[in-house]
Amino acid sequence: MKYAPEILFGIGMSVFLAYAVSWHGPSHRTPLTNVARFQLDAYLNYANASKRKHGDYPKQIPLTTDPWDSPYQYTLVNNAPRLCSLGPDRVAKTPDDICLK
Repeated sequence: MKYAPEILFGIGMSVFLAYAVSWHGPSHRTPLTNVARFQLDAYLNYANASKRKHGDYPKQIPLTTDPWDSPYQYTLVNNAPRLCSLGPDRVAKTPDDICLK
């Protein structure tokens, strides 16, 4: 699968941001949460660009792991993408999950 420029840019920026905030450590969740939101936004842009180009959202997209080393979750709900990070506790469906639709 060829990577779209949007997703490569998003991943590159998220890696940069992860290094920039890594001195805070895992106990400071706000900077890492911002990194996760940035990555999720890049993936959502990728899914939307794919829909514009091919007429439908992709069934799957190449995902990295979130700042807490859990895989991002990509699902289609009513033919609309839903992207989630499990958050710092690494457990699904808890208040610290970060999701974009």
